[in-house]
Order: sequence, then C-alpha cells, then structure tokens
Amino acid sequence: MAVADPRPAKRAFIKQFHKLSDSDVYEDWAPLTTKPKFADAVIIATPDIHHKAPALAFAKLGYHILLEKPMAVSQHDCNEIVKAASDAKLAPVVNEGLTGTTTTATAAGDSKDSSSSDSKTAGSGGSGGSGSGGGSDSK
Repeated sequence: MAVADPRPAKRAFIKQFHKLSDSDVYEDWAPLTTKPKFADAVIIATPDIHHKAPALAFAKLGYHILLEKPMAVSQHDCNEIVKAASDAKLAPVVNEGLTGTTTTATAAGDSKDSSSSDSKTAGSGGSGGSGSGGGSDSK
C-alpha cells in the first residue's frame, strides 16, 4: 500500500494509521507510476479536473481503478479513461464522495496486517499530479 497526497497532515495520518514506511508515502501520484507494480488497485480522489492523467497512467500499468465521481470533466476525457481501461482489460469503477474522508485512506484495508487478503491498494488523493496543488481538506 502507498499514499500520495499533497497535504502533509493527511500523509502523516495515513502513514501512521497504516504503518507505512517513508518509501510508501508521496506528495504526488506521478512517482508511483515509476515503481514496479506493487498493488492491485488505485483510488483516485484528486480534484475532478485531474482525474484523467492518473487514471490513464495507472490503467496503462494494469491497476484496477476506483475513481471518485465524476469520472472526468468532459465526455472526451471519460472516453479516454474507458478506452485505456478497456485496452488493459480493466473496468474503471466510479464512486461518489471520496475526497477528504478518512474512509478514503482505509477503504482498501491494511494489507500489511491482513492475513485473509493479498490485495494491495495505492491511494492517490488531493494531488493534481506532477507537482500541482490539491483539493481542499474537508475534515
């Protein structure tokens, strides 16, 4: 499991809650795409306008994707995400209301402590990607 979030307090909370090492905590989602595949899925809870880039990048790498609603801000971007997922034989899942919630961090479960599942998840919340700022903190 890893987390990417531009908000230091959120990163620190998730790091402590899931007992992550420093190497699993990022300010931005983009560096996660350069690592060998380490999870089954990603949760993308970036600001709406920034859903497309991480969705395309992680689909290309074969990660299952949970996007918060809306999938993207234009029909064209939605079509690109669906095509990338389809090409990778994945189905993007869209859910409502992930940004800023504690459950975003815990939705995947803590695979380090779970003996009943080998599923691992990388979270990508708040960051617009490639160094841009992120969403508001609602909690």
